[in-house]
Amino acid sequence: MDDVVDRAFRLEAMRRKIQSSGLQPRQKYPFAQTSNQEVGWHVNPLVPKSKKSAELWTFNRKKTPITGYAEEYVTLTKLNPFAVKDR
Repeated sequence: MDDVVDRAFRLEAMRRKIQSSGLQPRQKYPFAQTSNQEVGWHVNPLVPKSKKSAELWTFNRKKTPITGYAEEYVTLTKLNPFAVKDR
C-alpha cells in the first residue's frame, strides 16, 4: 500500500514540475532565487505601455542611396561591396 501512495506522490510532484517549467521566475517563486534576479524582481514599468509610448521609442531606419546600392549589389553578385580584397 505504501508503494502505491509513494508512487502517487512522486507522479503528482513530477506533474507540478512539468507544469511550472514553462513559467517565468516571478510566477514560480514569491522572492528572487539568485542575486541576479534581485536586480529586476520588483520593477514595474515606469511608463504604462500604450500605442503612443511604443511610437516614442521606435526609431525606424531610413534607407539612403548607398544602402540601396549595397543591397542590390549583394543580391546580384552575392558579394559584399565593402569587403577588403586581398592584395
